Amino acid sequence: MPDGDPETRRSGAVDSPREPSVPAAAGETTSTEKSGRKPRPPDVRYLGFRTTAEGREYALQVAGGDRETRLFLMFISHESFASHQLKFQDAPGLCFSRLQRELVLDPDLLPGVRQVMGHEEFVEYRVAHEMPALIRKRRRQAP
Repeated sequence: MPDGDPETRRSGAVDSPREPSVPAAAGETTSTEKSGRKPRPPDVRYLGFRTTAEGREYALQVAGGDRETRLFLMFISHESFASHQLKFQDAPGLCFSRLQRELVLDPDLLPGVRQVMGHEEFVEYRVAHEMPALIRKRRRQAP
C-alpha cells in the first residue's frame, strides 16, 4: 500500500518494523530512563480474602514488567473491625494502598510473611478518604 492510502493512515500501520523490546543489562540505561519518564507501576490485583480464627487475610497479586507474578498477604484482626477502627468495605482499599506504597519504595519487593495492618494505618486511610468525601458533600450542598 502506498503511504498516502487512507487505510494505512486510519489503521496506524507502519511500513518499517519495530525493534523488539529487550531488557537492559546491568549498568545500561533504558529508553524510559533516558527520556525521564517514570516506569509503569506494577499491576496490583485484589484477589479476595479469607477469614481465619484471628482475622481476615487479604490476598493481592502483583505482576509487572519481566518479573514473575507475586502473591502478598495482608492481615487485619477481627478486633480492628469489632472496635470500629476500620469498616469491612475499606479493608481491601487499605491493603491495596499499603502495598502500592511499599512497591514504590521497593519495586522488587518479595512476598514473605503476611503483613499485619495496624491502628495508625487505619487512621491515615480514614483521614485520607474522609476529606474528599466531605469536599464532595459540600459541593452538592452549595447553591
